[in-house]
Amino acid sequence: MFVLGYLSTVIELHLRQIGVPSAFVGPVYSVCLFVYFVASVLESQLLRCFKGRALTCFGIFLTGAGFFFIGPVVEDASNQLYSVIIGLAALGLGGALMYSNF
Repeated sequence: MFVLGYLSTVIELHLRQIGVPSAFVGPVYSVCLFVYFVASVLESQLLRCFKGRALTCFGIFLTGAGFFFIGPVVEDASNQLYSVIIGLAALGLGGALMYSNF
């Protein structure tokens, strides 16, 4: 999955700028993976209620929203930890829903 590969290179920079200790970088990053796992398990239930194409489009939207919440790496660390966690959760859910037709 491209999203997780991209995040692995930049999420540590975000969390270090916010002031998260290096021991908590992994657990914060695992929010995305946990939400991806839960959404993948519940995906069959969602496919009963919604069409696969609608879930894929919503997943693409959530992926974009997740990147918006995480934001760019800049010198001024105006991002808060909660916005990064919300962005990671949105990326995990969006990543699971993007591949709902496959």
